[in-house]
Amino acid sequence: MTIKIPKGKFAVKVYRGKEGIKGVVEAFGKTQRSGDTIYSFGYEGGFDRVLGSEWWKKATRTKWPKTKFAGVFSSHELASKPHTKRAKVRYVKAGKGNIEVAIWKDSVRIFLLSKSTPSVIVIRNPEIARGFMNYWKFLWSKGQEAKRRL
Repeated sequence: MTIKIPKGKFAVKVYRGKEGIKGVVEAFGKTQRSGDTIYSFGYEGGFDRVLGSEWWKKATRTKWPKTKFAGVFSSHELASKPHTKRAKVRYVKAGKGNIEVAIWKDSVRIFLLSKSTPSVIVIRNPEIARGFMNYWKFLWSKGQEAKRRL
């Protein structure tokens, strides 16, 4: 399944199901350049629950081999430091959920990672992306690094 990310000043597109999410993740990887950073926040573990941890690990290693990542996630008992130097993660106190937001340049991807109706909303708009980025910065300032590696 080939998915094209919408272009222009403002575009919104919804992709449904596991294949929709996989397609967006793969398309996202094709647009990355070496050294780009993806900023993310949400509830950790959603991609593993919906797509399986092996698919997610392989996708991020093969589709985004040189992309940097900075994430803020809800804290939990298994919170750990990232296994790669390309990633930085902080944790905030929050409950459990199934949403993850990814911000990259002028676009936002809102992943709804429920087992019953996994979906992703792709929004391409610089103003909206800046708003989400400001919120990410706020969360980052409140977060703490994990104290251990798994």
